[in-house]
Amino acid sequence: MAVKIEWDLGTVRARIGAGDARMRSAADRAMSDVASFVASEAKDRTPVLTGALTMDVTGETGREGDTAIAAVKVPSNSPAASYAVKMHEEEYNPGPGSVDKQRRTGQRVGKKYITRAIDDNREKIRRILTETLRKAFEK
Repeated sequence: MAVKIEWDLGTVRARIGAGDARMRSAADRAMSDVASFVASEAKDRTPVLTGALTMDVTGETGREGDTAIAAVKVPSNSPAASYAVKMHEEEYNPGPGSVDKQRRTGQRVGKKYITRAIDDNREKIRRILTETLRKAFEK
């Protein structure tokens, strides 16, 4: 006596492919949420003179192969580009606009404004990624 079991691997491949597409979409969505969140947090930490630097901080997403990327930056063609790096990397005394902003936001304004936005929020970033991916696969 024999029992034959068949398994249509084409169906399995299709479902894995659909899951992979769903995972990629969820990862892209999660990274977009992270980019927006970190850009907002970085804006709270930018020094203020004219407000151009705060307005020019942007969050973008993309892909490098199978890796989803989130980038927070000041574009090189923006009005604040000429002093964005200096404000991020060098020590300086905050002016009245920056001091007022610190008081309003409760955040330290100035040096490493993008880096600190990430470092100060690592747990929140993990939560954004985890929740977005979890929700995508609950459906």
